[in-house]
Amino acid sequence: MHARAERRRRPVHRVGRRAHVHFTADTVLETSLRLYEMEERLADCDFLRIAKGCIVNLRAITALKPDVNGRIIATLENGEQVVISRQYAPDFKSKLGLK
Repeated sequence: MHARAERRRRPVHRVGRRAHVHFTADTVLETSLRLYEMEERLADCDFLRIAKGCIVNLRAITALKPDVNGRIIATLENGEQVVISRQYAPDFKSKLGLK
């Protein structure tokens, strides 16, 4: 995978033993890489793990809303909403320069 193409991807999430990378609503890449491997490969891009089973492109986030128990709801440019778990919220806030 090339870093330039990775910057435009939408959420990466696990389905069983496969990871699905969403480019658009209709285009999904399936890979056998584990999420931690995807996370390592995307480390220099604007991707961040937001939950145990999800990595998101920070550039695809259009809105944030606080949720219960320290979670955050992120709205993506395609309208999809994803939950940033409280475990990953501190790293997420730090990456964005939030308190």
